[in-house]
Amino acid sequence: MFRYLPDARLQWQMVWPGALLTGVLFETGKFLLEIYFTQSSPASAYGAAGLIVLLLLWVSYSSLILFYGGAEFIKIYASRYGNGISP
Repeated sequence: MFRYLPDARLQWQMVWPGALLTGVLFETGKFLLEIYFTQSSPASAYGAAGLIVLLLLWVSYSSLILFYGGAEFIKIYASRYGNGISP
């Protein structure tokens, strides 16, 4: 996804560290959110809207991991250790 979606040319060597970091952060966050959801039951505080709150929390976390844990890391990694990113 980080190789084909951006409107830039990236080498595979620059994509793999960001993809690995994103995968590790995503799985760690999924595990921690699962523990949080099962132990504290945050949906009960909001009543019927609790499911929407939990869904928004998950979408927010996932997008932060995708943009900052993956895309921004790849941009910095490619500019520091590679040839940079060419549009």
